[in-house]
Amino acid sequence: MDNLKKQLGKNIEKIRQKAAKIRSKKGDEILSTIKKKDMFSGLRGITTSIGETSYVDPESGLMIRGKSISDLSGCLPEEVFFLLLTGRLPKKFELHKLSQELAKKADLPGYVYKILKILPPETHPMTMFNTALLSLQNESVLSGKYNPAIKKEQLWQYVLTDCLNLIAKAPIIASAVYQLKYKAGKLPRYSRKLSWSKNFSRNLGIKDKRFDDLIRLYLVLHSDHEGANVSVNSARLVASALSDPYFSVSAGLNGLAGPLHGLACQESVRFILKIKKHFGKIPTKQDLEKYLRRCLLEEKIIPGYGHAVLRATDQRFLALLEFSRKYRMKNEALELVCLLYQVTPGLLKEKGKIKNPYPNVDAISGSLLYSFGLKETEFYTVVFALARILGICSQIIWDRALNLPLVRPRSITLDQML
Repeated sequence: MDNLKKQLGKNIEKIRQKAAKIRSKKGDEILSTIKKKDMFSGLRGITTSIGETSYVDPESGLMIRGKSISDLSGCLPEEVFFLLLTGRLPKKFELHKLSQELAKKADLPGYVYKILKILPPETHPMTMFNTALLSLQNESVLSGKYNPAIKKEQLWQYVLTDCLNLIAKAPIIASAVYQLKYKAGKLPRYSRKLSWSKNFSRNLGIKDKRFDDLIRLYLVLHSDHEGANVSVNSARLVASALSDPYFSVSAGLNGLAGPLHGLACQESVRFILKIKKHFGKIPTKQDLEKYLRRCLLEEKIIPGYGHAVLRATDQRFLALLEFSRKYRMKNEALELVCLLYQVTPGLLKEKGKIKNPYPNVDAISGSLLYSFGLKETEFYTVVFALARILGICSQIIWDRALNLPLVRPRSITLDQML
């Protein structure tokens, strides 16, 4: 951790100077104008926060620290976490040190397993995952060190320590949830010989190198997505109160569990399975088009299509499509993914109201997980959460590094708006 802390320390001073310059010389410039109607549309499209780690370009898609998805598709999640924090990919020895640090912190206290085991059998896997993560809060260095007299400029170091501990334990918690919820309950262990993502994929019990590679890529693609989506924004808001990362990450994951955020992946798979059941086989383009037209007439959503920011096909979708082609994967679920890709954009364009008729990452990610035998669709949000923890942690570390204040906007009544 010393090397990572040292690299961050160098960068932090430069970024603090840049932030001070913006405040002093450009502080009065307007970024966004909020109209009354925006208050009823979730502030969609309104710039409300700083997000150093990533940016979504409407045409070219997600950029993580200036690097495109194609630049990062061969990376390990640990490398991307280093990139999110420092602005550059790690050198070989830096990656080795980070991997060693995560392995050293990965063992779970016995009470975490006890908590998971006493939860009711019907408990949702996201509830299990988040409960276990939050139970680690008593290990927080930030909570232990904090007092009103401490210099706030130093707090990022304690947040970093907490985040590394949380990230290290997250894949073992996630795989423990899977084993206890769906399988024989075999408790996973972290292997120093495996990467962070392989410690998750192997402990799910799916012995396939292609699956290891899928999980690696999935975690990279879902690691970060700007700084104001529901999960990241929730976590940053809670962290602005100087709540420790266990509290703030938990808050973010509670947002991720919502149907409008992290459940889109499982809904896409269920939609594909529903089509398959309806036809009993792979339909023709014409038959699928009729089916989708009927869905649209009934005001139903086609899961995995459209995006709040993107105005082109999601590069993450294309990366996973390329993955399926690389390994020459062929099954009915993936055939339907490709057929939907051919038919759906044209139909949505005809409808005219949608700004982006193209597929996002959810249109294929769940079908790939399903193809490898991970058929428990409720668990897909946990996989998403494991990835997003990397981005959430990176952003709350930087919020403390920049010494950003408590987030406290005002509210207004309807009568005041009349």
